[in-house]
Amino acid sequence: MSELDPERRRSIARFCLARLKEGGGFAATPHLPPTIEDTRFAVKILDLLKAPFPQEETIAFLKAKAQRPLSPRLAFFVKETLELLGVRFRPPVEITHTTVLEEQFYLLRLGLRVREVPPLPASPTVKDLYLYAALRPKEAKNYVPYVLASQNPDGGFGFYPGTTSFLENTYYAFSFLRRFGYEPRDVEGLRAYVLACWRREAFARSPKGVPFLDATCYALEILVAL
Repeated sequence: MSELDPERRRSIARFCLARLKEGGGFAATPHLPPTIEDTRFAVKILDLLKAPFPQEETIAFLKAKAQRPLSPRLAFFVKETLELLGVRFRPPVEITHTTVLEEQFYLLRLGLRVREVPPLPASPTVKDLYLYAALRPKEAKNYVPYVLASQNPDGGFGFYPGTTSFLENTYYAFSFLRRFGYEPRDVEGLRAYVLACWRREAFARSPKGVPFLDATCYALEILVAL
C-alpha cells in the first residue's frame, strides 16, 4: 500500500475509530448503532493498517451477537473477525432450505455442507461470479473473458460489461481474476480508479461518493494485492 502515505493511513484509522461505539461494535456512521457487518469491515481495515484499538470490547460485542443463530453470512463475519482478533469461535448458524448463491458461498466458507448451487443468471454480475468461483471453480473460469470485459476506461469494473464502475464491483472482479491467475487488462488504470475513490478521510464506492467502511476495506485489500 505504498500509495497511502502515513497521513492517509492515520486518517483512515481515525475514520474507523470515530465509528467505534460503547460496547465494542462499529457503526456505518458515528450516529448509527453498531452492526456485525460494519464491525467486520472496521476490524479488517485496522488489521491491514496495523492500527491498535481496544479489542476486548469488540470481542465481547461479537460473541454477544452470536448468542442466537445467525445467517451464514453474518456467522462467517463473526468467525472471521474474531480470528483476526486472535480468538477461535464457532458461532451458531441458522440453516434455511434456500439455495441462494450467497448463502451457499458462506456455508462453504464456514466449512458446512452446501445444499445446492443455483445456476447463474443469463447476465451474472461480477459479484455473482466471485461467489460462484468458490463453489464451482471449473465452470466459473469460463467467465474470465466476461469479467475482463467488465473493466471500464476509468479503470474500475461495472456490475457486468457496459455498466458503471463501483469500488465493490472492482473488488469482486479483481479477486475473481486473481483466483484464476489473471490480471485486469489495465492494472494501472485499476490503481488509479481506486485512488480516485479517496474522499478526504477514507474511500467511497465511487469518485463522487461518500466514504464508508466497506468501500475503504475493498480499496485497501486491492491496494495490498497490487
